[in-house]
Amino acid sequence: LHLDIAQTESQRSVRVVTSNDCLVGTWIETGSTRLEARLVERLGWTTVRVPFYEWDELTCDLEQDIYLSAKGVTANPKLA
Repeated sequence: LHLDIAQTESQRSVRVVTSNDCLVGTWIETGSTRLEARLVERLGWTTVRVPFYEWDELTCDLEQDIYLSAKGVTANPKLA
């Protein structure tokens, strides 16, 4: 399973969705991508899915932390 950021104590994670995770020419996630999400959820984790084009616009760690905080995940424990 692939998670880009994982908070083990709260079982929350972030998964950046790329074009490789979607059907060709669309933003519809592939069956294997959806299966991975269901498996992580069955393990008791909550995953925030972030489109890569939104993540790529964030130019520094602070912007990423603010973005994730708005989604309910704190990447930097100092901000918790």
